[in-house]
Amino acid sequence: MSTIDINDRLVLYGYGVFETLRVTEEQIEVPELHYERMKRGAEALELTLPEYSIWLGKIRDIVKSEQSFEPYALRVTLSGGAARKEPSSQLIHHVRPIPYTAADYQDGVNICILTHPRNEYSPCVHIKSTNIIENLLAKNEATNQGAREGIWINTKGYLVEGTVSNLFFVKNEVLYTPSLECGCLPGTRRLIVIECARRLGIPVREGRFIRAHLEGADEVFLTNALMGLLPVRNVENHLKPFNSLKADSMTTQLRKSYEEFVHTNAI
Repeated sequence: MSTIDINDRLVLYGYGVFETLRVTEEQIEVPELHYERMKRGAEALELTLPEYSIWLGKIRDIVKSEQSFEPYALRVTLSGGAARKEPSSQLIHHVRPIPYTAADYQDGVNICILTHPRNEYSPCVHIKSTNIIENLLAKNEATNQGAREGIWINTKGYLVEGTVSNLFFVKNEVLYTPSLECGCLPGTRRLIVIECARRLGIPVREGRFIRAHLEGADEVFLTNALMGLLPVRNVENHLKPFNSLKADSMTTQLRKSYEEFVHTNAI
């Protein structure tokens, strides 16, 4: 069992970075992508991350001990350590169930627009930091509105992302997603979906989009490491349903390509 010193900055200030990996039948999905993002976050916070072989070895030990036949989430946290003294940063591992069900993919999920803006100027928006109180409060707001996920708009009025997800939408056979400059976390699955779209010859546009672009879309879906590619049914239950769930939709096509990519790149 992992323990942490009470003087660690993770405990005192929420100072650290983390990654959540999806594990299926002892296969770890795209660990290299998670490591590279954690490394960038560690460098930004001036933390020392063990080299990849050590980092992955600890994860393999956890996976081996779990012996689970059901997919699960494995969170890897790099703590901030105690400033200017021991103990230094440490890796902490935590296992939990995946919160998404077959019904979510069959029926799609409902989303809402959050009332508080995302500060795209914050240096934290591109770091997967353990200090996620803003995300938790936003998630609570979405839940209270009867939505599965809430979508942020930044201080300039442009769409950003969900509280735990990146946002994509389709209009006239083109795939759109907010650019990282809007304040998005550089999601591992965001990267994969863009790559899958390009392999399929689907035009991809990263840019600045307003709420009307989302509400007028043909299809909408969300991505993160645990949900993969999750279709959105509608926005705030009052607009007509999107076409995301149709068998011939771009969402369905991309989801198949995504699943093949992740399976091929699991270890």
